[in-house]
Amino acid sequence: MLSVGSCCCGCSLNTGCIIIGSITLIGSLIGVVLVGIGLGESGSSFWEDGWNKYCTDNPDIDCAQYKQVALIILWVYLFLCIFNVIINSLLIHGCRKKIPSLLMPWLVVSCLSLAISIISAIAQAAQFGLTWNSLAAVLGWLLSAYFILVVKSYRTVMRRSDYF
Repeated sequence: MLSVGSCCCGCSLNTGCIIIGSITLIGSLIGVVLVGIGLGESGSSFWEDGWNKYCTDNPDIDCAQYKQVALIILWVYLFLCIFNVIINSLLIHGCRKKIPSLLMPWLVVSCLSLAISIISAIAQAAQFGLTWNSLAAVLGWLLSAYFILVVKSYRTVMRRSDYF
């Protein structure tokens, strides 16, 4: 199986995993805040204006159903952001305390996310053709795969050592 001995820029696997966890934790927290604002009172006028404009521009759609679907999507996204906060926190805690089993949830979620992203992009490319977004997606996949490799390598190092 593939593995690496250090993270990018020559830092240790432990430091790299903590950096990866911190960056993704910050992204998840930003998602929680933004979706929370969107679902909260301060975002309701923003959404109402957007819904009214969309419904006016597209009179053939059921506006009430559109609003309901949009709210469901926001609540699901909020749940996923909170879930990712927990998963990223487990990664950071597992690295700091040298507990390899706490890295596994992050690895599973990241692999599933990568697979879903690839399948989704292939379906979009089949429907709409290749675009510049396809190139960005491939670069994102490579970065995600590298992050997964770093975390997996560090988990393997911890499991083979007398860390626990």
